[in-house]
Amino acid sequence: MINIFKASLTEKKQLTADVFLFSFDLINPDKIEFEAGQYLILKVNNQPRLYSIFSSEENKKSVQLLVKIIPDGVASTYLTNLKSGDQVEFQGPAGAFKLQQNRRDKIFLATFTGLAPLYSMITSCLKMEKKLTQPKLYLFWGLRHFSDICLLDELKQLSINNQQFKFFICLSRETDLSKIKDENKKYFKLGRINDVWQKFNSQLIKQCSNVTMKQFINNFDYYLCASRDVVESLKQYLIEKGIAKENIFSEKF
Repeated sequence: MINIFKASLTEKKQLTADVFLFSFDLINPDKIEFEAGQYLILKVNNQPRLYSIFSSEENKKSVQLLVKIIPDGVASTYLTNLKSGDQVEFQGPAGAFKLQQNRRDKIFLATFTGLAPLYSMITSCLKMEKKLTQPKLYLFWGLRHFSDICLLDELKQLSINNQQFKFFICLSRETDLSKIKDENKKYFKLGRINDVWQKFNSQLIKQCSNVTMKQFINNFDYYLCASRDVVESLKQYLIEKGIAKENIFSEKF
């Protein structure tokens, strides 16, 4: 069911030159029920703008949005001009991009702010009641340059606190990791996310016996979020590698 929410800005945190994390407390209604992966609809000058929810579905009283600011963009201008305490109106939640109700291990592939719904999925999944059958979660997040890096501390803390979660930030336009602190280099890879994922598979399958690569990679569910062209390219790549279409779920921005 899509509702109308009034909310108040509580924090506007600049993460990079053009990416902000907006935090809103709900006013009326003061509680939201959504599934990780869904989005909210912000109307600016009667123009709808869709933003995936970044925060965990366990956060009922507030929502966070990860937003790339587009110069002179109508919604970008509106959001960057907001001050603490300013009120906004959202419709939602909406969208069918959600975690499947199973215990299969999961691969998350995202570029730039496509991280938002996947981060919500990951944090929601990790907050489930601890069970031996809790799935393993692997995030491959594609960025271009060192200047695009953000949320490293948050991802590191999730990984430290949850052994079943591992992540790799994949830098496609850098040639070495000399600017990364030694203690953080294990979280970074050079190249595009599909190439990093493929190398990762080759390492993991060595730990298995009597399993083909096709069998191995189909033991996972795959969640993709990126621009339309990137999502279509990734889906085609995964299918060509032998992954069944029914194991692939995606959202485009």
